[in-house]
Amino acid sequence: MGNCVSLSISSDQSMKKVCQWLDIQVGYVHNLEKNLAALEKTMEELKAKRDDLSRRVTREEDRGLQRLSEFQVWLTRVETFENEANNILSARNVQLQRLCLLGFCSKNLILSYRYGKSVSMILREVEKLNSKVFEVIVEQAHTFEVEERQLQSTIVGQKEMLENTWNHLMEDRVGIMGLYGMGGVGKTTLLTQLNNKFSGMTCGFDFVIWVVVSKELQVEKIQSEIARKLRLESRFQQHKTDAKWHSLPVPRLYVRTWALKNQWRSNASENKGYDIIGNLVRASLLMEVKWYGTKNVCMHDVVREMALWIASDLGAQKEAFIVRAGAGLSEMPKVENCNVVRRMSLIKNKIHHLSSSHEYPELTTLLLQKANLTNISSEFFKSMPRLAVLDLSYNGNLFELPDGISQLVSLQYLNLSYTSIRHLPRGVQELKKLIHLDLEETDNLSNIDGILSSLHNLKILNLSRAGFSLDCNILEELLTLEHLEILTIEIDLQQGLEQFLSSHKLTRATRNLTIRGMQLESSGISLPISMENLREFNIVWCSISEIKMGTICLESKTVYPLENPRTSCFLSLSKVIILDCKCVKELTLLMFAPNLRVLSVQFAKQLEDVINKEKGRHGEKSGIVPFRRLEFLLLGDLPELKNIYWNSLPFPCLKRMDIIRCPNLKKLPLDSQSGKHGGNGVIIRYTVKEWIETVEWIDEATKTRFLRSCLHVSETPNQDNQPHSSVPT
Repeated sequence: MGNCVSLSISSDQSMKKVCQWLDIQVGYVHNLEKNLAALEKTMEELKAKRDDLSRRVTREEDRGLQRLSEFQVWLTRVETFENEANNILSARNVQLQRLCLLGFCSKNLILSYRYGKSVSMILREVEKLNSKVFEVIVEQAHTFEVEERQLQSTIVGQKEMLENTWNHLMEDRVGIMGLYGMGGVGKTTLLTQLNNKFSGMTCGFDFVIWVVVSKELQVEKIQSEIARKLRLESRFQQHKTDAKWHSLPVPRLYVRTWALKNQWRSNASENKGYDIIGNLVRASLLMEVKWYGTKNVCMHDVVREMALWIASDLGAQKEAFIVRAGAGLSEMPKVENCNVVRRMSLIKNKIHHLSSSHEYPELTTLLLQKANLTNISSEFFKSMPRLAVLDLSYNGNLFELPDGISQLVSLQYLNLSYTSIRHLPRGVQELKKLIHLDLEETDNLSNIDGILSSLHNLKILNLSRAGFSLDCNILEELLTLEHLEILTIEIDLQQGLEQFLSSHKLTRATRNLTIRGMQLESSGISLPISMENLREFNIVWCSISEIKMGTICLESKTVYPLENPRTSCFLSLSKVIILDCKCVKELTLLMFAPNLRVLSVQFAKQLEDVINKEKGRHGEKSGIVPFRRLEFLLLGDLPELKNIYWNSLPFPCLKRMDIIRCPNLKKLPLDSQSGKHGGNGVIIRYTVKEWIETVEWIDEATKTRFLRSCLHVSETPNQDNQPHSSVPT
């Protein structure tokens, strides 16, 4: 009996296995249509997942990280099965037509069986790939910061020369150092020793890059080598056709990683301009000067005359370039041959009225800023068919533009900033080639409805502190500008702010944003992380509960706050001014602006933390160290402020910290190593004598170091909520 029972169970199991096997084999044909639909759907989901993760890993690689090998293997397998799935799906119609008897049989059973089995196997692999979850896809790259180079020879006296050269290179004021001398004296050997010395001490540089520049200069090859070292190959490949570097200034070779990344993102023409100006300064053809606290360049009179002489074909065409800046002119200068004039600068004169009937058929540039203009006749522009650049800025008594401006059919640049114009004439609509329009500080300008939508080629638009309010009509016109790249804007209407912040196009183009005079206690604002080009952000005279990071939902056209951010977003943001903002208690989003250079917060009566510990903990866990590029910090009239940051910070670039009437700020985020790279050291200025005595230093070494640089300044009466201190630009 025992043997019979045992045989019966074994037979049942065998039969069950046979039935299961037959069910699977029949299912290859019977479930073919269902499996094909599932394969197509799962493949679409997998490709979307692959694309999302690829974009994410590309962003991280641009920040200097490297992808995990596990993720790269997954990508390779996705590509393999994508090709196989495409091949399978391409034969779908033919295979489905073979089925008969409600899909239980086939006109060619063997072919349908083989095809169905392939579909099932690929579907299983695709589902497995799609179910893969990656918590981490990148890691810190393991790259040597300095590549040591082999020394071929020794030079007599090289130890002393190396020491002198190294000490000179390490001076804070030194940005460029050149080695020169006849062939064979040891320039390359000395440079090699300098390179190798960095392997033991990085001295604040993320990378030290050795690049050989041959006589036959190949800029792209040099760029490629630098990009490889900084692990920016993908971004370089993406942008190399833009020709962003037409020259290669020496400072670009020894710069910190963030500086090079930022330059790579910048506008190509702007980079080229900075390169040219930098070369001229280093050649002493331009002089660096400060004007209202900002860095500017000017040209010596002798150099200017030489430049004009060269530009005019060594004096053969003196009237091609007319420069009469500050010459006290009361009218347009008399020119013997108007037909040859190409550029004219009449800056800082006393030309009240422009009514010239002279023809300037070749004139392309006319600079009239600060010329004391009060009136321009329509006839003035009739004879300038090639004029491309017109600058009328800083003419405070200029209230109107003539309709005749419509005849400037070649105009590409129009600057009306700091004028008193009341309206733009309809003739501006005819400037179809206009690329750059500057209306900054046009306080009297009441309306520009219908103008912007006609300027189809507009790329750069400055509306900061213009007299009109940015309503929905103007925003709709801005959205029609297909080529808009740079926007500077001020918003004082809540409806306009909501519409602006929900526009991916407008926020991406914005360089400077000012929000003024709004009541946002209940909602606060969320700045979209798509504002990657934002350089300056100002909030003035607002009641606002919170300033957060956000993401734009394209379907609902709204901005949703981003909870618990972990990565840096506002990579271009360098200046933030918060003035007279009630209700706001913290500014934690500043933690995610790694290139912030200037921060000024004044008259925020309820501000308790600059960066809140609870809200900033996720950023800290991700390794974010705030204010690494901060140079200037101004905190004024903040009675509730208790903390800037909860730990000490390195502040490698900080030059000055102004503390004005912040009685509850007892702890500063400083230790004895903070601010070591900030030139001559951090200067802490304060207005209340007793405040410095209440500061709780982290240790005695920190107290000793910073008390020497603390400076008490007299307090100026300030009753109108005006900024206490000038803020660098």
